[in-house]
Amino acid sequence: MRLRRLLSRAGVAAATVGLGAGLAVQGVGCADGGAAEPVPGSTTNTSVLPALPALDLDAPTQFETAAFAFG
Repeated sequence: MRLRRLLSRAGVAAATVGLGAGLAVQGVGCADGGAAEPVPGSTTNTSVLPALPALDLDAPTQFETAAFAFG
């Protein structure tokens, strides 16, 4: 029984340490959340759109749909 109690306490301690480490990692990951905003006066152009593939360029710009009545 002493071994079972020892292993039980070790399991609770390991779970507590694991949970604390997991929460600490999440907290550190969100700590610098405001850094994604552009700096005023920055020359970085963030509004450049990616080039469209040829398939999208050849697609029609106006779509016509048909409605069918069932019954």
